[in-house]
Amino acid sequence: MAPEIVQYGYLSSKTDVYGFGVLVLELIAGRRVRCSGWCRVDPYESLEYVVRNWFEGTVSNIIDPRIDVDSSFMTRFLEIGLLCVQKDHADRPTMEEVVSMLLDSSSLTLPVAKMRERITRERSNSVSSSNTVDNSDPDYDYNTGPDEDFISELVPR
Repeated sequence: MAPEIVQYGYLSSKTDVYGFGVLVLELIAGRRVRCSGWCRVDPYESLEYVVRNWFEGTVSNIIDPRIDVDSSFMTRFLEIGLLCVQKDHADRPTMEEVVSMLLDSSSLTLPVAKMRERITRERSNSVSSSNTVDNSDPDYDYNTGPDEDFISELVPR
């Protein structure tokens, strides 16, 4: 379930994108990929496990060994899945963008640099800070409730 539903009880236009990303990651891993920090799960089934292994460059720990496909191909699908399950719905691609990423695998580079930068920042913040919220962070969201991005896209599915 997308974080914006669990935390705030509302749907965004990218809630389905999150669900699609979870599905992609589960197909790649060959097992369930469950919640992100708000429930107790087997560590190997957590979204953090997938993100950590991708970030550290050990994607072979994630990919189901029964899948006999080129690893660069699987890494691309893994990165598309990770783009879809970003915590902030504003950072997720639209389904239209996801489809173009899936169809044009040769020339299109995935926008993972921003995601990698955010993960690096989150890791350094979690190590250096206590449990307080840093309101001086430029990415700090003061309005955490529903916003204008509430299921209003008119794009055919």
